[in-house]
Amino acid sequence: VVQPLLDIRKGSCSTRSIEPEEEGADPVEQVAVVRNQHQRAGLSYLEKREYEAMEETILDAEAELGAAAEHLADPQVASDADAAHHAFLAHEESKERVAVLYRRWAELEEKA
Repeated sequence: VVQPLLDIRKGSCSTRSIEPEEEGADPVEQVAVVRNQHQRAGLSYLEKREYEAMEETILDAEAELGAAAEHLADPQVASDADAAHHAFLAHEESKERVAVLYRRWAELEEKA
């Protein structure tokens, strides 16, 4: 593949040949590999702040999950189909939020 190469310092344009690393290799995957190699290791400033607050955020989300579970188990709610449905949806949302937070915490742990 021939690709134009512009040298701004010299004000000239030339061409160079770019050969794929492997025969039949996906160029998108090659770019992703190169990007991953150039990314700096460690957490960014915002990720550090997120990581530091993650435990408290998870505890809050787990408390909300517990409250949603108690509400769902309430006999008054269980006897009303509409209320039970809304309580179930709230419980599922809380459960998903906790799962997302734990996945994010694992990502930050791995990156740190």
